[in-house]
Amino acid sequence: MTTVACIGAGVIGRNWAALCATKGHDVRVYDADRGAALSARERIVETLSATGSQSVALGAQERIRVVDTIGEAMLDAAVVLEAVAEDLSVKRSVLAMFETCGSPSGLFLSSTSTFRCGDIAEGSAASDRCLVAHPLNPPHLIPLVEIVPGAETSAETVQSARDFLQQLGQTVIALKRDVSGFATNRLQLAVLAEALWLVQEDIVDPADIDLAIRDGLGLRWATSGPFETLHLNGSGSFADYLSKAIPVLWPLMEELRQPFALEDDTIKRIADFRDSKVSPAEIVEAKARRGRLLQRLQPILNPNRI
Repeated sequence: MTTVACIGAGVIGRNWAALCATKGHDVRVYDADRGAALSARERIVETLSATGSQSVALGAQERIRVVDTIGEAMLDAAVVLEAVAEDLSVKRSVLAMFETCGSPSGLFLSSTSTFRCGDIAEGSAASDRCLVAHPLNPPHLIPLVEIVPGAETSAETVQSARDFLQQLGQTVIALKRDVSGFATNRLQLAVLAEALWLVQEDIVDPADIDLAIRDGLGLRWATSGPFETLHLNGSGSFADYLSKAIPVLWPLMEELRQPFALEDDTIKRIADFRDSKVSPAEIVEAKARRGRLLQRLQPILNPNRI
């Protein structure tokens, strides 16, 4: 087991800390907001207790220490998990601190969801040990993490990051090169763009879009990805199925790729629906229900993950 530094005590940072601590790592948490850092340990216990056992939660809490300075957090840490605000200058400043305070052999993993690794590591002497490790929120319940190297990230760093994240029980996908939005965001936004168009053209209501994903495609995709789904839908080889399906589907795919102007009225229609039909209390309950459902799915979909 190693020492891990979690820089940033927001939702992602806390959940990284919780996950590392449950796997036996010693975790140091630092946040520029001292109050957020101090409350992190208690909130981590609340989160783990709600989705696991009290003994696991308390054991994890014992391995988490809040520190006063970013240098103290990084000192001799094998892995630095950066989860500060989505501000490029702030992320670069944390990496600069890693250059001077971090272990010469340590890894720097940024949880950014918007910036390329090359943007963060530009001009850094530690660029070979820096990569993006983009989790899906909440990371202690959704196991996927995509790791995205920059142009100067070493192959050893990519492998070490993969090994570390897999030891945490994460499912790791490794992008071969830096690209805006990474893989999961691009897939997610492709679906979102079509959902917005369907509402804007008054083809379907916002509520039914959510149902189409929740009770339809979401259930399908929980068990198999798009390529596996196509394979399962066919009766022969995957190549044979594609040779028949692509000529039929490609005209629609070309249509979907056409850009469209998103109108303010479309955004207002969706916002009015969500805000008028769903109260703040219902949002809180929906988040709790999501957590309970994800927790129940863990032993079925990810039997090797605690």
